[in-house]
Amino acid sequence: MELSIVIVSYKVPFHLMLCLESLESALKNNTHEIFVVDNDSNDMTKSLLNEHFPYVNFIQNTENVGFARANNQAIRKASGKYVCLINPDTVVAEDTFSILFKAADRSKDHGILGLQMRDGTGEFLPESKVNQLTPLKAVSRLLGFSNLYFNKDIPLDEDHPTHTLVGAFMFFRASDYRSIKGLDERYFMYGEDIDLSHQFMLNGKQNYYIGSASIIHFKGESTLKDATYLKRFFHSIMIYFETYYNYPRWSKFWIRTAFKLIKPMKKLRSTKKKKLVQPECILVFTDKVSVTRKIAYSFKLQVDQLPSDKLNDKQINKAMVIFDMENLNFKDVIAFMKANSKCQNHYRFKPAKQDVLIGSDSRTNMGEIKHLKDQQN
Repeated sequence: MELSIVIVSYKVPFHLMLCLESLESALKNNTHEIFVVDNDSNDMTKSLLNEHFPYVNFIQNTENVGFARANNQAIRKASGKYVCLINPDTVVAEDTFSILFKAADRSKDHGILGLQMRDGTGEFLPESKVNQLTPLKAVSRLLGFSNLYFNKDIPLDEDHPTHTLVGAFMFFRASDYRSIKGLDERYFMYGEDIDLSHQFMLNGKQNYYIGSASIIHFKGESTLKDATYLKRFFHSIMIYFETYYNYPRWSKFWIRTAFKLIKPMKKLRSTKKKKLVQPECILVFTDKVSVTRKIAYSFKLQVDQLPSDKLNDKQINKAMVIFDMENLNFKDVIAFMKANSKCQNHYRFKPAKQDVLIGSDSRTNMGEIKHLKDQQN
């Protein structure tokens, strides 16, 4: 088998369905298996999978065991030559894996391959490529300064080596993963991807940012004003530094002191939020009048239908743009969002298998799930 996909899901059933739809389109020509590990969501996840994706290997946890442990549960069962860890709030293009397999063939020394990620507005997510973590970079990141933390020397649309990749999408050989410790289960959330990237590098592999392939990742980094994020980030980076850096005891004391001084600060700079104006109209790319009618019932704004074959011909500003994924391919939609990322649009996906709209106008949260109405109230 060529590929094992591993998705850890927690309370995002409709995002997961959209992710799986995109994976179906992307994996038509590859032998593969898909694992979904649910961290005790207690929602519709299992029933939706049974109805729409019964072939998925489902692992149900009775508690939230964290990102690392949940991934390891599935990786131990995986039989693919390659493993891909992917978040449920992502959308991949039809050619994503063909690009990755070609990149893997070109780079025999590769460790983890990561992709260019775009948020729900089409903006580039800088955590797609990160430098090696050091205490100075960690402190600057906590203070909201990203120049040292993110690897900004790499052109966005090119393939280049980088040290650290984000856990929202990681592609690697299963044999290489099994030759190292793997995802460290001491991390509950945040830091395990930094640790895993470093393990591959220490094992003589080179991690690569594949900028020639783009995906959508609805939820970007958590805001640095969030107290839970600060606590977990602080805990994770201390595990990382104590594992890999042989600092003298006095040096470790000052590192801890610096982070403890930062943690309580109330005015930390947050991840920059994109300012969007309210949409002036709604444009639906679909070939089905019934879909347009349901959307019109669900909103007060004017709704106009555009044929799916006109997607690449349009530049749209200040609108809510809705993509009916029964009529469109994911690669074209991602390219459209990327090309129109500066146009102050709101973007929503309508999965082929559900009457919901999925989208996010901020990289600091999942955004919204809107259920479409069948008739006007």
